[in-house]
Amino acid sequence: MILCFGLLAVAQLRAQTSDFVATNNRIQQLIYDNKYNEAQAAIYALLKNPKCDKRQQMVLYVFLSDIKRILVSQDEGMKYARKALAITFTDEVTGGRARALAYHVIANIFYEKKQYDSAYWYATNSTKMAEKHSDPRRLFNTRLSNLPIIGYYYLHNNRFEDAEKTLLEANRMFRLQGSECEIPLQLLKLADLEAKRDNLGKAEKYALEAQSMADSCSVSNYVLAAYSKLIDIYKLQNNASKMLGYVNRRDSLNQVKNLDLQRQNAEVIEARHNALVSKQESELSKIEAKAQESRSNLLSWIVVVSALLLILSVLTVHRLKQKNRVISRQKNEVDRLNLLNRKIFSVVSHDFKGPLHNLQGIIALVEDGHLDAETFKDVATAIGKQTSQANLVLENLLNWAKSEFGNRTGEEAESASPLLVSDEIIGQLKTVAAEKKLLIENHIPDTLNLNIQPDKLRIVYRNLVNNAIKYSFDNGRVTLGYDPVKDCLFVRDEGVGIQSDTLEKLFANSVASGKGTNLESGYGIGLQITAELIRQAGGKIAARNNPERGAAVYFHIPTAFERSA
Repeated sequence: MILCFGLLAVAQLRAQTSDFVATNNRIQQLIYDNKYNEAQAAIYALLKNPKCDKRQQMVLYVFLSDIKRILVSQDEGMKYARKALAITFTDEVTGGRARALAYHVIANIFYEKKQYDSAYWYATNSTKMAEKHSDPRRLFNTRLSNLPIIGYYYLHNNRFEDAEKTLLEANRMFRLQGSECEIPLQLLKLADLEAKRDNLGKAEKYALEAQSMADSCSVSNYVLAAYSKLIDIYKLQNNASKMLGYVNRRDSLNQVKNLDLQRQNAEVIEARHNALVSKQESELSKIEAKAQESRSNLLSWIVVVSALLLILSVLTVHRLKQKNRVISRQKNEVDRLNLLNRKIFSVVSHDFKGPLHNLQGIIALVEDGHLDAETFKDVATAIGKQTSQANLVLENLLNWAKSEFGNRTGEEAESASPLLVSDEIIGQLKTVAAEKKLLIENHIPDTLNLNIQPDKLRIVYRNLVNNAIKYSFDNGRVTLGYDPVKDCLFVRDEGVGIQSDTLEKLFANSVASGKGTNLESGYGIGLQITAELIRQAGGKIAARNNPERGAAVYFHIPTAFERSA
């Protein structure tokens, strides 16, 4: 009897462990796919489950730490990492293995915050805990995760011999694991080390090896990092020719990446647009042919059955009116799609010529040897800003077209947290805001979830916050918040405000755009996209000037649900 109960307990434990692993894998996949809201919802549901034990809670807090670090801040990620660490002190065996993981998560956050002393302490203690409590496989993985952090600590503190030994050991372990594509980053750190030693030749050798391995792995981000390192080394060597060559290669790779992505998106949208127009025109032709057939049949019936003339005439007229209404609606839809097509290609053909012509001119000057490295750097900065603006415009054009097709795609409804999405957009635009020394405050409650897809809400906040920055004065303030009385979100600035005649047509179908306080240019489609996406979500948008100065945009999107505070 005792044996039976023992076997049953083991079977239940194995079943729970299997379910736990499957759940962890599902959450990891959601995080990998950038579906952070879904991952958070799954984690919160599991934490409320009475069957969630300490071991499960610890792993879930590690997941939350990673999500919060990405979406909110490193400090928020640290809070959940320390919660995971606290749980590990309740069990000496399992807790020891788990503590090694928690220590590494905290070490990685300190490393990202450039607090290398703290990162080193947690990384070394993570390795010590793994040596004491983990099996050889887990110990190998833990050491491999912590060695790059420890090696960089040595490098940062000019302990060159320790740094070289540690980074070379990391390279050796990556090769044993079969992860050669992670080696370029360690080689670049070795290049930094040799540069600090003034061994620029050896630094160049490491950087070239890193570039070669990154090329073979087709990891463009690592290739770009290698190009940047080689540019720094050749600058120290006063080798302007090689430096300029790698500047061109780096800029070309960046341009290819951006253009490939834009071209793919544009091709998809154009194909969908052409297919829809073709379908509408085909249906229109069929309806017109049927209408013509009906009229011919009517004449035949008048000749053959004169007695039924009145009845048939009434029925036919009614039927033709219905078909004409359908024809009219579909013709209007075709005209609208054609107008959209003309607007998109009008903006592309007229407003992209300047940056492209400037870029072609610079390339011609470089090829002819008429542009020195210093002048090229100044000109490249200006061209880079133009290219970035053109890239943002093209992204808005593509989003505009997507919004026009959005109510036909049949996409499943999703919910989004305005706090998480707005924090993400603020992080993306912080460099632009810093140029004007703007303070951006976010007072949106974390309990609110809206009935809109996160990607669409990102477009809304990106356009509204970008406009607020554009029309703000230096040292001003931009505020994001929620009015519970009016049940609407808002983005408020302290800038130039909006002229009264412009307020009336602010969200109309126009591509006109004013200059910002620093003469920033625009193309006038951002607010059209924003208004269209909010309308598709069943919401409303409006704008008005503030009593003191500046303006505010208010919008309402139906709430999906609210979590308790």
